[in-house]
Amino acid sequence: MHDDHETKTLEVEYSQKGSYQYSNVSFHIYQGLMVAENKPHYLECYVMKKYAFIRIYY
Repeated sequence: MHDDHETKTLEVEYSQKGSYQYSNVSFHIYQGLMVAENKPHYLECYVMKKYAFIRIYY
């Protein structure tokens, strides 16, 4: 996972789904993700359905 504070972009690499960039993610949400015991659950509840995203192809 990677967060760019200036652009508020959160990049997440999923083991099965590839990499995604989520736009306009607040630092508060990023901090919550970093301390979450269950990161996949946190992503599903607070990020995946609430922020615009693009899939990154390498």
